[in-house]
Amino acid sequence: MNPKSNPVRILIADDHPLLREGIRGILENQEEFEVIGEAATGDETIALCQENPPDVLLLDIKMPGKKTVEILRELNQTQPQIKTIILTAYDDETILRILLPFQIAGYVLKDEPSEILIDVIKMVAGGRTWFSPSVSEKFSEIKQSPWKEPITAREIEVLSLLKEGLSFEDAADTLGISVRTVRYHIEKINLKLNTKNRLEALAKAIESGLLEK
Repeated sequence: MNPKSNPVRILIADDHPLLREGIRGILENQEEFEVIGEAATGDETIALCQENPPDVLLLDIKMPGKKTVEILRELNQTQPQIKTIILTAYDDETILRILLPFQIAGYVLKDEPSEILIDVIKMVAGGRTWFSPSVSEKFSEIKQSPWKEPITAREIEVLSLLKEGLSFEDAADTLGISVRTVRYHIEKINLKLNTKNRLEALAKAIESGLLEK
């Protein structure tokens, strides 16, 4: 590949301006790369990917607006050619279980050296995958252990309403479902997140980036 005529086009999606600026500075020193944009929210990420699809998307795990799972679900369906690299400080097992059903080309922890990120982008652009060693090990363990279904969009809706302070009854009215169904969703969420009640589930959902703080 001639780096000047055919660079890897990259979109940086992170809600921290200083971090985006730092990543851009690192990548723009590489002739093989072209940073085509930055996104500070999940909604901006989707919009930019639709307007000017990158070859590689660097995606933070906790974005305002559309959540990471929503971004991945939409891009997997509408822009499957985009190679997504999760760039985050988190390798929590709950997060990895949530991400497992989605098409991800790489997973880089933010404490990795910049040289690792550069090499991973090159590998991913070339059709390979790479995951930080601790993440790769946990993914292997997760795949070998029985697990539940991923968190659904409806379950995220239920959690969002409860986070806003709605009672089970009010959440049921808002969603047009029964209180019994709301309770069933909470039971399923607790099972999936390994929590004991809705308060623990809300805390875990916020920690893992499913909900905003």
